Amino acid sequence: MWKNIKNSKKTIIPIVLGSSNIYIPYLSVCLQSIKDNINSDSVYEINILGRGISSQNKEIIKRQLNSENFIIKFHNADKLLEKFSNPKNLEHLSIDTYSRLFVQKILSEHDKCIYLDVDIIVKDDLAKLYNTSLDGKTIGASICAVMSGWVNLDPQMKNYIQK
Repeated sequence: MWKNIKNSKKTIIPIVLGSSNIYIPYLSVCLQSIKDNINSDSVYEINILGRGISSQNKEIIKRQLNSENFIIKFHNADKLLEKFSNPKNLEHLSIDTYSRLFVQKILSEHDKCIYLDVDIIVKDDLAKLYNTSLDGKTIGASICAVMSGWVNLDPQMKNYIQK
């Protein structure tokens, strides 16, 4: 099955999700929502940047996405973060947050990718998002409703987010 995908003429849509063993239920729901909205003309390369994901949970995810439209890759964030130390002024962020900095390294064969948090539900085909032009920009992003709400409620948070 894998050989056929790599040799096919289908567009590969690289998607990155960060997770740990604790977040597997959320990851599973997010992945199911991706699967429920796929376009059969695309192959979705699911890259899971994880820490401490058990072999059993990896197998569950592989079975869930067992389809000719998916490639599943697990990347060990612990290995990527071995020499990394959390800067003092950013101690409120988890080490998992920093693993996103290595996306370019693990997906160097791709020009771009989609990064998703695992606590979302995908309601349309991600190929549409992937094919959206960035007009020469490095990153495309959406507004976070939670952060937007904090900005309006807390002057200190507004200052923090803006700076």
